[in-house]
Amino acid sequence: MTMQMEPSALDAVDRKILNVIQNNFPAVQRPYREIGALVGIGEQEVIERIGRMRKEGVIRSVRALYDAKKLHYVSALVACSVDEDQLDHVAGQINAWTEITHNYQRDFQYNLWFTIIARDVERREMILDKIRGLEGVRALHLLPIEKKYKLKVHFQMSED
Repeated sequence: MTMQMEPSALDAVDRKILNVIQNNFPAVQRPYREIGALVGIGEQEVIERIGRMRKEGVIRSVRALYDAKKLHYVSALVACSVDEDQLDHVAGQINAWTEITHNYQRDFQYNLWFTIIARDVERREMILDKIRGLEGVRALHLLPIEKKYKLKVHFQMSED
Protein backbone atom coordinates (compact mmCIF):
# COMPACT_ATOMS: atom_id res chain seq x y z
CA MET A 1 0.00 0.00 0.00
CA THR A 2 1.31 3.44 -0.89
CA MET A 3 1.09 6.18 1.69
CA GLN A 4 -0.08 9.41 0.16
CA MET A 5 0.71 12.79 1.63
CA GLU A 6 -2.00 15.32 2.28
CA PRO A 7 -1.74 17.84 -0.58
CA SER A 8 -0.58 21.31 0.32
CA ALA A 9 -2.63 24.25 -0.85
CA LEU A 10 -2.26 24.91 -4.56
CA ASP A 11 -1.24 28.46 -5.32
CA ALA A 12 -2.01 30.39 -8.52
CA VAL A 13 1.21 29.20 -10.21
CA ASP A 14 0.48 25.53 -9.42
CA ARG A 15 -2.97 25.98 -10.93
CA LYS A 16 -1.54 27.56 -14.08
CA ILE A 17 0.92 24.68 -14.44
CA LEU A 18 -1.94 22.19 -14.11
CA ASN A 19 -3.88 23.99 -16.84
CA VAL A 20 -0.91 23.86 -19.23
CA ILE A 21 0.03 20.22 -18.67
CA GLN A 22 -3.55 18.98 -19.10
CA ASN A 23 -4.07 20.19 -22.65
CA ASN A 24 -1.10 22.08 -23.99
CA PHE A 25 1.97 20.16 -22.88
CA PRO A 26 4.76 21.55 -25.10
CA ALA A 27 6.24 19.02 -27.53
CA VAL A 28 9.68 20.62 -27.45
CA GLN A 29 13.14 19.55 -26.29
CA ARG A 30 12.77 21.36 -22.92
CA PRO A 31 9.05 21.37 -22.13
CA TYR A 32 9.45 22.47 -18.51
CA ARG A 33 11.34 25.58 -19.58
CA GLU A 34 8.48 26.35 -21.99
CA ILE A 35 5.89 25.79 -19.27
CA GLY A 36 7.88 28.08 -16.98
CA ALA A 37 7.85 30.81 -19.61
CA LEU A 38 4.08 30.45 -19.93
CA VAL A 39 3.42 30.70 -16.19
CA GLY A 40 6.19 33.15 -15.25
CA ILE A 41 8.73 30.97 -13.40
CA GLY A 42 11.96 29.14 -14.19
CA GLU A 43 12.37 25.63 -15.55
CA GLN A 44 13.72 24.18 -12.30
CA GLU A 45 10.83 25.56 -10.28
CA VAL A 46 8.36 23.97 -12.69
CA ILE A 47 10.11 20.61 -12.24
CA GLU A 48 10.07 21.01 -8.45
CA ARG A 49 6.41 22.01 -8.34
CA ILE A 50 5.33 19.11 -10.57
CA GLY A 51 7.44 16.76 -8.43
CA ARG A 52 5.77 18.04 -5.26
CA MET A 53 2.29 17.70 -6.77
CA ARG A 54 3.09 14.13 -7.88
CA LYS A 55 4.45 13.25 -4.41
CA GLU A 56 1.31 14.68 -2.79
CA GLY A 57 -0.98 12.78 -5.17
CA VAL A 58 -2.39 15.86 -6.90
CA ILE A 59 -0.87 14.62 -10.17
CA ARG A 60 -0.95 10.88 -10.84
CA SER A 61 1.31 10.95 -13.89
CA VAL A 62 2.64 13.11 -16.70
CA ARG A 63 2.66 11.07 -19.88
CA ALA A 64 1.70 11.03 -23.52
CA LEU A 65 -1.44 9.30 -24.68
CA TYR A 66 -1.41 7.56 -28.01
CA ASP A 67 -4.03 5.96 -30.22
CA ALA A 68 -3.35 2.24 -29.83
CA LYS A 69 -5.53 1.31 -32.80
CA LYS A 70 -3.60 3.61 -35.16
CA LEU A 71 -0.41 1.90 -33.97
CA HIS A 72 -2.02 -1.48 -34.76
CA TYR A 73 -2.08 -2.51 -31.11
CA VAL A 74 -4.97 -4.46 -29.61
CA SER A 75 -6.82 -3.33 -26.52
CA ALA A 76 -9.68 -4.42 -24.32
CA LEU A 77 -11.36 -3.91 -21.01
CA VAL A 78 -11.08 -6.95 -18.76
CA ALA A 79 -13.47 -7.91 -15.96
CA CYS A 80 -11.92 -10.17 -13.37
CA SER A 81 -13.41 -11.99 -10.41
CA VAL A 82 -10.86 -12.30 -7.60
CA ASP A 83 -11.05 -13.75 -4.10
CA GLU A 84 -11.26 -10.80 -1.70
CA ASP A 85 -8.29 -11.99 0.34
CA GLN A 86 -6.13 -12.08 -2.81
CA LEU A 87 -7.31 -8.79 -4.32
CA ASP A 88 -4.29 -6.63 -3.40
CA HIS A 89 -1.84 -9.34 -4.44
CA VAL A 90 -3.55 -9.95 -7.79
CA ALA A 91 -3.84 -6.21 -8.50
CA GLY A 92 -0.13 -5.82 -7.81
CA GLN A 93 0.74 -8.68 -10.16
CA ILE A 94 -1.49 -7.23 -12.89
CA ASN A 95 0.02 -3.77 -12.45
CA ALA A 96 3.49 -5.20 -13.05
CA TRP A 97 2.65 -5.63 -16.76
CA THR A 98 3.46 -2.48 -18.78
CA GLU A 99 0.56 -3.34 -21.07
CA ILE A 100 -1.94 -2.67 -18.28
CA THR A 101 -3.04 0.96 -18.34
CA HIS A 102 -5.77 1.10 -15.69
CA ASN A 103 -6.70 -1.20 -12.84
CA TYR A 104 -9.51 -0.54 -10.42
CA GLN A 105 -11.66 -2.29 -7.87
CA ARG A 106 -15.45 -2.56 -8.17
CA ASP A 107 -18.02 -3.60 -5.61
CA PHE A 108 -19.40 -6.41 -7.75
CA GLN A 109 -18.90 -10.12 -8.49
CA TYR A 110 -16.29 -9.01 -11.03
CA ASN A 111 -14.39 -6.93 -8.53
CA LEU A 112 -11.19 -6.07 -10.45
CA TRP A 113 -11.31 -4.34 -13.84
CA PHE A 114 -8.38 -3.32 -16.00
CA THR A 115 -7.51 -2.25 -19.51
CA ILE A 116 -4.86 -3.97 -21.56
CA ILE A 117 -3.09 -2.64 -24.64
CA ALA A 118 -0.71 -5.09 -26.32
CA ARG A 119 1.30 -5.11 -29.54
CA ASP A 120 -0.67 -8.09 -30.87
CA VAL A 121 -3.31 -10.66 -29.97
CA GLU A 122 -0.69 -13.27 -29.08
CA ARG A 123 0.97 -10.99 -26.51
CA ARG A 124 -2.39 -9.98 -25.05
CA GLU A 125 -3.46 -13.63 -24.71
CA MET A 126 -0.15 -14.63 -23.13
CA ILE A 127 -0.57 -11.92 -20.48
CA LEU A 128 -4.20 -12.84 -19.84
CA ASP A 129 -3.24 -16.52 -19.50
CA LYS A 130 -0.66 -15.57 -16.84
CA ILE A 131 -3.29 -13.50 -15.01
CA ARG A 132 -5.83 -16.35 -15.21
CA GLY A 133 -3.25 -18.55 -13.50
CA LEU A 134 -2.78 -16.25 -10.51
CA GLU A 135 -3.94 -17.61 -7.16
CA GLY A 136 -7.32 -16.12 -6.31
CA VAL A 137 -8.44 -15.38 -9.88
CA ARG A 138 -11.80 -17.12 -10.32
CA ALA A 139 -12.87 -15.78 -13.73
CA LEU A 140 -11.68 -13.35 -16.36
CA HIS A 141 -13.75 -11.89 -19.20
CA LEU A 142 -12.29 -10.01 -22.15
CA LEU A 143 -14.51 -7.12 -23.29
CA PRO A 144 -13.04 -5.76 -26.54
CA ILE A 145 -13.96 -2.31 -27.76
CA GLU A 146 -16.81 -2.33 -30.25
CA LYS A 147 -17.34 1.41 -30.44
CA LYS A 148 -15.17 4.04 -28.79
CA TYR A 149 -16.60 7.03 -26.99
CA LYS A 150 -13.88 9.42 -25.93
CA LEU A 151 -14.60 12.04 -23.31
CA LYS A 152 -12.26 14.97 -22.98
CA VAL A 153 -12.00 16.15 -19.42
CA HIS A 154 -10.26 19.38 -18.48
CA PHE A 155 -10.23 20.64 -14.93
CA GLN A 156 -10.08 24.44 -15.19
CA MET A 157 -7.63 25.22 -12.40
CA SER A 158 -7.23 28.95 -12.89
CA GLU A 159 -8.80 31.83 -14.75
CA ASP A 160 -5.81 32.06 -17.12
